[in-house]
Amino acid sequence: LATYGNLGYCDNDGIHPRPLGSYISACTIFATMFGQSPAGGYALSSLSTEVVNNISTVVTNVVLDDSSSWCQSHHPPTGQQVTNFNTGKQYPSIKNAIWAAQPGEKIVLEPGIYQEDIILTMGITLQSVDPNNPFYVGGTIIQGDPNLPVVSLPAGSDDCRINGLTLRSGSVGVWGLTTSATLYNCRIMDNLSHGVDLTGANPTLSHCLITANGGHGINMQPQLVTTGTGRQAKTTEVHCQPVIEKCFIVDNGQTAIDGGEANIIDSIID
Repeated sequence: LATYGNLGYCDNDGIHPRPLGSYISACTIFATMFGQSPAGGYALSSLSTEVVNNISTVVTNVVLDDSSSWCQSHHPPTGQQVTNFNTGKQYPSIKNAIWAAQPGEKIVLEPGIYQEDIILTMGITLQSVDPNNPFYVGGTIIQGDPNLPVVSLPAGSDDCRINGLTLRSGSVGVWGLTTSATLYNCRIMDNLSHGVDLTGANPTLSHCLITANGGHGINMQPQLVTTGTGRQAKTTEVHCQPVIEKCFIVDNGQTAIDGGEANIIDSIID
C-alpha cells in the first residue's frame, strides 16, 4: 500500500482477497519458507507482468531484508541429516542409508534439499520428520536429475512407503514397475515429464499433490506378461489399478490421469 497504493487487493468486504491479494500472500509465504525471492515464479495470467514484478520485488524487500522478524532463522539449511529411525545411525546421503538398511526399517530425513535419485526396495519407509506437518513436507525436498526418476519403485518394492516428502525436478517424480508401494502426503511437482509413471503397478496414493509436471499427472501403461512356451505361449496385459485417495492432481502439462484402471476416492482431478 505504501509503495503502490490500493491496486485492488481485497473484495468490497475488505476481508476476502482478490487474485492480487492472494498472489501477495503466496509470495510472502514462499519467501518466508524458502528464504528466496518469489520473482519469476508462477502467477495468474490475469495479473500483468508489470504488477507481478513490482509486487514480488516489494515482498522480497520486506521479507528478506528483515529475516529475523519473518522466522528465517528457522529455515532449515540445505545441508542434510539422514537417520535410520530403527538403529539411530546417521548417514551422509539417502542412498547410503538405503544401502545399509534392513527390510522394514524407516529412514527419516531432516528438512533440506537432497540432490539425489533414489531406488527404494525391501519394504523400506522413507519419510520427513513429520509427514503430517506442511512445514516438513514442503521443506524436505528430493531434487532429482532431469534424466532420471526422482524415486524408482521397481518390482520387489511392494511394502515400501514414502511419507511427507516433496519430489521434484526429475524426468518423472515417481517411476513404478509392478509395485504396490504407498505414497502418503507427498508433493510431486515440477518434473520434466510425468508426475507418476507406472507400468503394471498398483500403488496407493493418499493425500498427495501432483501438479506442475510437464506430462501427465499419472501415466499408466500395462505390463506384458508371457506364460507358457512355444505354441503354448500366451501374452497378457496386466493393467495398473492404483488407489488414489484424497489427492489433488491438477495443472499438469497433459491430462491428469492417462491409462490404467484407477480407483479414485474423494480426489480432485483436473
